[in-house]
Amino acid sequence: MLRAVFGGPLVHGTAVARALRAPNKSSTMLRISFNLLLVFAAIQTVQANPVAPSALIPAEGPYNSFAVLFNPEAVPGVGSAAGADYLLVDGRRLGALVVAETLAGYNSETATASFSEGTIVARSSRVMAGSAFDVLSIVQEDGNEVFAIGFTAFEVAGRMMIDGVAPHTLPTEGSSLHVVAWAETEEAAALLIGLTLEILSQAQPLGFLQEAPPAQTASATLSVYPNPCLLACTMAVELTNPGRASLAVFDMLGRHVADITAADFEPGNHSFAFGANRLPAGVYLARLVVDGRISSTRITVTR
Repeated sequence: MLRAVFGGPLVHGTAVARALRAPNKSSTMLRISFNLLLVFAAIQTVQANPVAPSALIPAEGPYNSFAVLFNPEAVPGVGSAAGADYLLVDGRRLGALVVAETLAGYNSETATASFSEGTIVARSSRVMAGSAFDVLSIVQEDGNEVFAIGFTAFEVAGRMMIDGVAPHTLPTEGSSLHVVAWAETEEAAALLIGLTLEILSQAQPLGFLQEAPPAQTASATLSVYPNPCLLACTMAVELTNPGRASLAVFDMLGRHVADITAADFEPGNHSFAFGANRLPAGVYLARLVVDGRISSTRITVTR
């Protein structure tokens, strides 16, 4: 269909990006059609297969961008996979790649560099939603610097375990996949990753490896219900001793989102309502601090 509309082969969706630089009725209808098609396909595929590559690519991305799926044939060592460009009206691109089957010689760093059309120049680590994730700095062929964030997910006893430190190869036993997103900023890449985790959590419960080491305390417990939540949830705190407690919510990058409470409490159960209706879909961290000791739990917000 795209070839019929734009003529010639479609390379990473750039033809669509050029068409959208001058918005018109046709491009607006195309955008709406893509969004509806991708959302419907994601819902149907997640219900049938929680690790289908195309189902884990969010239809909407940062900066009001939308995904155009393509088959990442040029990525080395990739078998079953889906790629997407997130296209902006000014022609800029972001990207997301989901690999569910690898071939001999697959290397996550090589695949990421190939997919983002650049060379990895640095690696750092960021704590997002309470876990460590690798952040790769990439210089693209045109000289622009972008940032890639990825994770590996593999199934263990009905739960998808998330490892934010990218391995060279995927686990060979059970269902597994490798997800990477690149963008002009770490924040935009993290948003794409958070949206993907939100989609994945609808199919199976998530667990996280590479956990940041908070100081846990047996004198306080924190739970959230319902979780995932749509509009609101309740945070339940149980204290075995009196003390000063503060409860707050943070996003994937550790940025402060909301203060829930900060006061002196007696032992017992305490509940707090949290309105999530204004938050973008994604994974957040509720953090409880009692007398300097930290307990935390994740909140998945759905839309």
